[in-house]
Amino acid sequence: SPGFNADFYNYKDELRNLIPNDAFCIVGRDISGVILLYYIDKKGWTFDDVEILKANLKHWTDLGARYIYFDNQCDTIQVVQKQLKEKIFDKRSVKVYKLKE
Repeated sequence: SPGFNADFYNYKDELRNLIPNDAFCIVGRDISGVILLYYIDKKGWTFDDVEILKANLKHWTDLGARYIYFDNQCDTIQVVQKQLKEKIFDKRSVKVYKLKE
């Protein structure tokens, strides 16, 4: 048990190669605030609660986030849906979307 959603570990190579290395992303749910960014080898912001995501999504996008990785049903939340452009990964419990700029 890695202490976080094991699908991020199991698919780490695919998740690392999905987006450019210099692209900023949002990743969640990450209680530690750093472990998921470490496993996917990316820079950006993390959230551990959907309310944090809802409150900060626009701000993070304005700061340069272009992708979002998550392990829950964030794509069903209306505020989040409005920022999603294209799904680029969907395996087991992990989804990745390109965000609208």
